[in-house]
Amino acid sequence: GYRFSKNHPLVKTIVTAHHKLGLRTNFIEYGGGSDVNVWNAKGINAISLGMGAWNIHTVREYTKISAMRQMARFIETIVTSL
Repeated sequence: GYRFSKNHPLVKTIVTAHHKLGLRTNFIEYGGGSDVNVWNAKGINAISLGMGAWNIHTVREYTKISAMRQMARFIETIVTSL
């Protein structure tokens, strides 16, 4: 696993993008497997971002198109700030 402080530059980038979009950042620590563990193990900072999904990893898993659009705007905000 991995942990980042709220002062880490990557975390600050995420929080700033959220604020620009009028969103609130929810910091959630959880265990389990994620592809970002591979990147972090190789020394490349990576953080899992959730966009709003329900019934995760079941045959009833879904998300809302509005959540996908919001995530797209969020990613655009991060990329254009670099």
